[in-house]
Amino acid sequence: PEVLEFESWWTEMSNGKIMPASGLTSQSRVRSSFTTMGAAGGSRTSTGAPSSGTAATNPTSAAIAKTAAIKIGRMGPSGANIVSLGTTRRFMSITYHPQSNQFHILTDDGKVPLVIAVRDRYDEPLQPWHLHIGAVIDVLGRPTTLMSASGTTLHWLNSNAKRLWQMKMTLEKRVNQFRGRPREDLDAGVFKPLWESNPALGGKVPLYKVANTIASLDIELQAFRQ
Repeated sequence: PEVLEFESWWTEMSNGKIMPASGLTSQSRVRSSFTTMGAAGGSRTSTGAPSSGTAATNPTSAAIAKTAAIKIGRMGPSGANIVSLGTTRRFMSITYHPQSNQFHILTDDGKVPLVIAVRDRYDEPLQPWHLHIGAVIDVLGRPTTLMSASGTTLHWLNSNAKRLWQMKMTLEKRVNQFRGRPREDLDAGVFKPLWESNPALGGKVPLYKVANTIASLDIELQAFRQ
């Protein structure tokens, strides 16, 4: 593809108090937060240094705080509740250029995209088949979930998922003729819809996992034929 276009969003808190759900007296803390929402509604939060605040002594206040935290979907570490004192939904567009292996990052308040290189845990540049809805990439040290994609990107992801899946199924059928006990790989999770006749994929299939399975099946088939 010429480009792959994704979007991510998070809830940015201007101020927040963390208090125990039990409402017992403890020291409150104020943290600055950058949160990347996960694909299944979870969240990852990077926080700054805590500062001292006032103690939470009223169980009723703690209950109200818990309700408020649940309403905005924000939970703190160790079961603590984050009480919103002002939140803003922020957006980030993430455009990947395969030819240069560069990502163009533009936040909703930005005018000029930031051009960066994103690498995997083996310090290798990310490739197109590493990207999909739900993938978490490192953007300047912050885990960032790819939440949505453009129509063109979704078409590329889904069509290649189906193409690779057919290759996988063909190879697997051949390999199973030699195996003592036939098996089928990648039969759960985001791969489960691929077993259907008209799958709704939503760009969620990790192409690299299907490609790695194809490579393993090919090696296994060559070994059987020797």
